[in-house]
Amino acid sequence: VANLLRDYPDSAIVLGKENLGLAKKSGEQLLEGELCLHLGNAMRRLGDYEEAIKANQNAIAAFEELGDSLWIAKGYQGLGNVYRQTGDYPEALKAQIKTSQIQKRNRAPETDKARTFNQLATIYQAVDEHEKAVEYFEKSLAIWMKKQEPQMIGICYVNIGGQMIQLARYEEAETYLIDAKMLFDSIQLD
Repeated sequence: VANLLRDYPDSAIVLGKENLGLAKKSGEQLLEGELCLHLGNAMRRLGDYEEAIKANQNAIAAFEELGDSLWIAKGYQGLGNVYRQTGDYPEALKAQIKTSQIQKRNRAPETDKARTFNQLATIYQAVDEHEKAVEYFEKSLAIWMKKQEPQMIGICYVNIGGQMIQLARYEEAETYLIDAKMLFDSIQLD
């Protein structure tokens, strides 16, 4: 299901619902939660936000039954992504902060934390809190630099550069954007 999400979200939903029914019948709680996450993501991509919210809430409920905090965090992150996309920034912020808190308490993988910091930054960006956006993009950048993930580093540079433009800090913006270009020029992107 996950592999279909990007290119064929309609097919991902059909397959996901079929598999979800099987997971429920067999009592596979973790699989049920994961499928709900995938369904929520596919529905969000297709613009069916009401169903995407329900799917993510179902994922959270499944993971709460299991008591798996890190999966609960993924559910809140998915929920926050839907709220952000619909422009409900207060709810998006609540969900992503909850994600971050759970990740911190439960020693989530650093890459998960980096993605959450990026999500928080995009919410602050959307509500014109550019200093806060820079703060969270920089937290994300620090992790990607430690992990030596050039594509993600470049994306962070672009995002920070964009925020610097909004803050009228043009020399800093130029530095970040030039660094991003040099980095992207040096790596092969598919």
